Amino acid sequence: MIVNPIISVIASGIKVELWKGLYESLAKNNVEFEIIITGHVRPNFKLPSNFKFIFSKTKPSQCAEISARNASGEYTMLIGDDIYFSPYYLDRILEFYKQNCTFKDCASGCFTRGDLEYTKEDYKFWPGVDGSPRMPICQFLKTDLWRSLGGADKNFIGVFWDLDLNLRLFANGGKSFVCETCICEEVYISKNASSLMVFFNKVITKLKYILFNIKVEDGLYREYGIPYDRPLLDSLWTKESHEVENEEFYAKFKNRTHLINRLSEVEPFDDLNILTKSQGPSGRWD
Repeated sequence: MIVNPIISVIASGIKVELWKGLYESLAKNNVEFEIIITGHVRPNFKLPSNFKFIFSKTKPSQCAEISARNASGEYTMLIGDDIYFSPYYLDRILEFYKQNCTFKDCASGCFTRGDLEYTKEDYKFWPGVDGSPRMPICQFLKTDLWRSLGGADKNFIGVFWDLDLNLRLFANGGKSFVCETCICEEVYISKNASSLMVFFNKVITKLKYILFNIKVEDGLYREYGIPYDRPLLDSLWTKESHEVENEEFYAKFKNRTHLINRLSEVEPFDDLNILTKSQGPSGRWD
């Protein structure tokens, strides 16, 4: 058991069948690390000593917050439980952070989903809009900074709480630096699936992208991101352009302006009943 890990890899999760592959993608790093995942689906196999599972039926964003509150590393990295990492990812991102970042900053890698590699525009708050800030993938930051920023806001249900956190990091004077050699791969189909199933899934995904510009999104994005969490994020950071006077802003898109400063205070999770009761709007797992 690692008593003093340097990096805490935290997530909410239900895709238990992918956890062995997730761990294996990180196991060969030299830096000491721990993985903490909170969710309502218990693994039916023994986890490594530096892989901690916390049972909770609360909403996904709250499960991520629970994982973060149990982190003991000097650094925290925010992930999804369906992400695999390029070789020596943690070693590289740690060295990159030390070379480029201050306490206020974060580091991140690049993202792929199957055969699709995200372009620079795909990472933006508003893709294709000049001045729109690039949002990090799998944010890597000091654990003390995470806590000082207030962690996840309890009003988010499943996704986009991490973007809200990072916009707060920017407003606090921090920057996001990208390590191009660190690759996060979203595993949208089990690695245990047959090779034929994997092949057809990749073909269908590729055709959707080529013919209709449709990118495969996960269940939490469909269920909460589009109808609830994204509108919430926009309400916290954007205004109708005609309402903006002397406020600092990143960019304008259609009739809205993306502001540098948050429009309301963060509502952090309370410790009371955090494992058992969803705080703020509730939501079931997909």
